[in-house]
This record gives sequence, C-alpha cells and structure tokens, in this order.
Amino acid sequence: MIFPLQWAVVYIPFIYMGHVQVIQSPFPYLIGVDSRFFDFFRLPHGGEGITYVDLDTKNFQPAESLGQEAVLTAKMLPRVSKVGLSSGSCR
Repeated sequence: MIFPLQWAVVYIPFIYMGHVQVIQSPFPYLIGVDSRFFDFFRLPHGGEGITYVDLDTKNFQPAESLGQEAVLTAKMLPRVSKVGLSSGSCR
C-alpha cells in the first residue's frame, strides 16, 4: 500500500488530463496519471530525470541519471487493489 506515504514534496495521487501542465514543473514530484495519458501526450525518454512506474503492466523505466543501482523487478511492485481504484473516493 502507498498509504501512509511520507513525501517531502508535491504528491498528487491522480491528476486529471486538464491539469497536465503540472508535470512540466521544475521541482521533484510524485504524480499518478491514467494510462490513457500516454495516448495523448509524449514525455521525454528518461533523459529528463523522469522515472516511469506503470502499476498496470508492472513496468519500470528509471531515469538515465539513476544508473544501474535503480533495478526493480515486477515482484517488487505492489499489487493494485481494483476495489480501491474503482471507489472514486479520495483519502
């Protein structure tokens, strides 16, 4: 589970497509986006310090600046509760 998450900077569990300009911010953040986001927007491939974690497909793509020490396997990713995602309620 991601809760209780302690994060010292911006954390947005889910961002709506209309607010994607936040992703261009120059500060560190953790933002959840719908997988359809990538059908409409193209983000730089790793070189811009962006790390992608896809919980649906269990894919992990570290930023190029992280190097070899940032290895993550599918077994390390948390399982997503479909009940929790479909409830539509915010915590």
